[in-house]
Amino acid sequence: MNYLGKLKQAILSPLRGGRGFDIRNIRPGMLVYLLAYVLELVFYCVRGHYIYVETRLFGLSGSTLGYAFHVVGSLIIMLLWNPRFKKLIYISAFLFAAGFLPAIFVPEGTLKLILICLGMAGLGGVVSACRCGYAFVANNTERLVGMSVMIILVALIHRMDWSGIENIFTNRVLPIIVMAGLIFCLLRFKEGDFEVREETGPEDRKGLYWAFGFFTAYFAVDGLIYDLANTARETKAVFMAIGMIAAGLLLFTLIGVLKRNVQRVWNLFFVLLLLGAGLVAIRSYAELPRLQNLTLGLSVIGWPLAIYMLACALNRFASYRLLKQCTLIFALLSPLTSMMDDFVQDLFPEKLPLIGLGYAALFIVLYVLTLPYSTKHLFSQLWVDDMNEADMKKLTEEKDPFDAFNLTPRQREVCEHLLSGKTYRQTAAEMGLSESTVKMHASELYKRLGIQSRVELFRMFGAK
Repeated sequence: MNYLGKLKQAILSPLRGGRGFDIRNIRPGMLVYLLAYVLELVFYCVRGHYIYVETRLFGLSGSTLGYAFHVVGSLIIMLLWNPRFKKLIYISAFLFAAGFLPAIFVPEGTLKLILICLGMAGLGGVVSACRCGYAFVANNTERLVGMSVMIILVALIHRMDWSGIENIFTNRVLPIIVMAGLIFCLLRFKEGDFEVREETGPEDRKGLYWAFGFFTAYFAVDGLIYDLANTARETKAVFMAIGMIAAGLLLFTLIGVLKRNVQRVWNLFFVLLLLGAGLVAIRSYAELPRLQNLTLGLSVIGWPLAIYMLACALNRFASYRLLKQCTLIFALLSPLTSMMDDFVQDLFPEKLPLIGLGYAALFIVLYVLTLPYSTKHLFSQLWVDDMNEADMKKLTEEKDPFDAFNLTPRQREVCEHLLSGKTYRQTAAEMGLSESTVKMHASELYKRLGIQSRVELFRMFGAK
C-alpha cells in the first residue's frame, strides 16, 4: 500500500476502544506510586513559583545552575536504577529534603543558591524514582486519574501565582506539605512491586520511541503555550486556570468515560494549540483575551496526555534498559526544547505571536505527515485499546495479532494477504483458489471480526 493510502487509513483510525475505566480499579495499597508522581509534578510548580533564587554564580543564573543539577541527579539515579533501588531512593530523598527544606527559610544569597542546587539534584533522583513507579507499578486507571488530578492542582497553584498571592501558606506551608507527602510516598516504594522485563524486541522499541517522540514534542511547545498566554495573563489569568482545570476533566472524560482512542485526543490538542496561537496572532485586529487564554489553557491537555501515553508504552513495551536510553536522550534534548521559546522571546518579542502560530502549524504538519508510521507502531488497534483497559497487557517477543479472534487457517491467510494490500484476484492466484472462494473466505472473516469492509480491517490491525 502506498503512502497516501496509509495516511488516509491513519486519519480514519477508530474513534473508540476498550471498555472504559472503573474507579474500583484503583488499588488503595498502590496509591503511593500514583501520588508520588502527582506530588513530584506539583512540587515542580511550587518550587518554580515559591522557592526561587536570583543570586548568580560564575556568571550563571540560579535557575540555570539548578536545572543543571536537576538533570545530572536524574541521569545518575536513572542509570544506576536496578531492582534493588531502595538505597537510591533514600539518597535522593535525603538530598531533596536537605536542600529545599532549609532553602525555604534562608534569605537570598549564595547559601540559598547552594541549597537549591542540592535540592534540585535530589529532585532529579526523585523524578527518576517516581517515573519508574508510575510506569511499572500503577495501572491505567491510576495513571489517568493521577494525571487528571495533577493538572487541576497545577492550575490552582498557577492561579495563586498569577494573582500575586504571597503569604505564609503559599511560601512556607504549601511547599513543606508537598515535600513531606512526596517523601512519605517514596519511602513506601517496595522492590517486590516492580515487574519489568529484561529483554525487548525491535517492535517494542519502535512503539516506545514513538510514544517518547510525542512526549518530547509536547515539551517543545509547552513553553510557547505559556509565552503566548502572557500577552493577557495579567488581567485574564483566571481563564487560563479554568482552561487547565477543564483540560484535566476533559482528559479523564475522553479516555476514561467515552473511551476515545488517544490518537483522537492528540488531534484535539493540536487543534486547540493552533486555535490558541491563532487567537494571539490576530489580537491586533480582535482582542479576545478571555477566549485566548481559555483555549491555551485547554491545550495544556497535551502535558498529562503525553505523560500518560509514555507511561503506558513503557509498561507494555519497555525494560529498564530502554527507559534509561529514553532518559538519556531526553536529558540531551530538554535544554533545546526548553530554550526554544526563550530564544524567540529574547530575540523577536514582537514577532512571538506570528512565530508561535508558524511553530504550531509546523508541528501539526509533521504530525499529519508521520501518522502512517505512528499509527502502525503506536496507535495501532493491536495495542492502543489496552490504554482504555484496567491495565496494559505485557507483550511477548512473538505476539500473534490474530490469536484473540480464533480465525481458521484460511481466514488467517486471506487476512494477511488483504492487509498486505493485495486484491482478491492477486490473493486467489497466490493461494491457488478461485476469486469467488477468496471472497467467500473474506466475507466469513469480516463476520468473525464484526466488521464490514477492508477499511475496517486496516483500522483493526493497523497499517502494514
